[in-house]
Amino acid sequence: MLDNAVKIVFGGKILHQKCIWHALEIVKRQIDFQRARQDYLRFKKKYVASLEDKKVFYHSRREKLAEMKTDLEFLQEEYSAKEGLIASVREMLNQKTSSAISAKLTIIKRRYKDKYPSEGSCGRVISFLNANLEGLTTYIINHDIPKTNIMAENFNRQLQRRLKTIEAFQTVATAFNYLNMIRNYIRFKPYTDCKGKRKYRNHRSPIELCRVSLRSRDWIKNSINYPKLSTAN
Repeated sequence: MLDNAVKIVFGGKILHQKCIWHALEIVKRQIDFQRARQDYLRFKKKYVASLEDKKVFYHSRREKLAEMKTDLEFLQEEYSAKEGLIASVREMLNQKTSSAISAKLTIIKRRYKDKYPSEGSCGRVISFLNANLEGLTTYIINHDIPKTNIMAENFNRQLQRRLKTIEAFQTVATAFNYLNMIRNYIRFKPYTDCKGKRKYRNHRSPIELCRVSLRSRDWIKNSINYPKLSTAN
């Protein structure tokens, strides 16, 4: 839907990076990763509790522990294999060149083709990556494109929060003007609470991070006069 919307609004070929975080979440669902993780951690906790049980020295209890250990090793192997696949996909999607991505994808196919049946979990993952690889690696063409859609989701979250307070617009023009105002407010509003690697964004607005120098930090004035009051670097 987003691809179609971008084409309708802007027309032509528009570079669009699909969210790597969401892609990894899809991969996790395809291989049932969360279930494998929960089963392993739950059974591991149960096994450790059994080891600490004072009745462990009874013969029947030792046999039970041996069975539990075998089951735990099976669950651990399944969980580790799926965790390894996810780590490999993440590493592949963070390479800096197309050749490196292709090489990593070849390794994934070779390494996991025996771990999962071709028509099973890994087969679905490979099909998903093949179908979406171009969109997931657009950042190679333009390094300024974010690899995730976190910024877009934050914008939508702020927009929806404001729309909840409005029952309806009287005209299309009114709706357009309101949405335009909100868009510009967020566009010119400086970040204040970024942490870690994103700390450099603090005290700079989204549009300044897009390499636009503003002559004024008054977001209302900028909204009225933009782009007259801005100059590209």
